[in-house]
Amino acid sequence: MPRSSSSACTTPVVKPMATQTKIRIPNNWRPRRYQRNVWRYLEQDGKRAVCIWHRRAGKDEVCLHRAASSMIDEPATYWHMLLKRCRHSV
Repeated sequence: MPRSSSSACTTPVVKPMATQTKIRIPNNWRPRRYQRNVWRYLEQDGKRAVCIWHRRAGKDEVCLHRAASSMIDEPATYWHMLLKRCRHSV
């Protein structure tokens, strides 16, 4: 049975992209001064790093951005567990 011209099913029109968008990973992030050595080490295929930094120094931030960078080069399943913030009154 032929379809009428008012059919809801249409073929999408694919238009070529005029400009390509570049994505920078990590996006809008730069390591802090004291994070730079660890970041360089991890970017140069460092396997493990121990960071003995003060609280809120950005340890998770460095690891998450490194994982995002690794996802581009090595597709895999990445897990990063963040602690649940809870404050106990004493």
